[in-house]
Amino acid sequence: ILLKLNSAILGHGIDPGQIWLEVTERGLMDYDTASEIIDRMRNAGYRLSIDDFGTGYSSLQHLQQIKFDTLKIDKSFVDTIAMDSAKSTVIFHIIEMAKALGVSIIAEGVERQEQADYLRSNGVTLAQGWLYSRAIPADEFKASLEGQSWQTPR
Repeated sequence: ILLKLNSAILGHGIDPGQIWLEVTERGLMDYDTASEIIDRMRNAGYRLSIDDFGTGYSSLQHLQQIKFDTLKIDKSFVDTIAMDSAKSTVIFHIIEMAKALGVSIIAEGVERQEQADYLRSNGVTLAQGWLYSRAIPADEFKASLEGQSWQTPR
């Protein structure tokens, strides 16, 4: 995998730190293999995100042992914001856990302003969802980026 990634970006002026790789919790079930691959990717400079956090195989021990940059909160938890449900308090604890681990947080599936307000008030600075943009084709996305200056967050 690493060789394919490196050859794909070679000669394009892309820094590995600009690329965020995502692994789901289920991808960590074979911990030894996953840990080895993740270490090689991070050592090469790629950033790592744990995707769909809380929906699959959750081993808090593995989260402490694996070095990752970002924890992505699954939409199913974001949907419970401002709802009266048993899951509605879980998102607060996920956010606090991510802060304690010293990783950034991305909330997935933000659709309502009250969700964005709750997340922001609890220290979540990155979010994605239909509140911000509908899904768009690659060529339309590329056209929207032309002429913009971007910096990779560190």
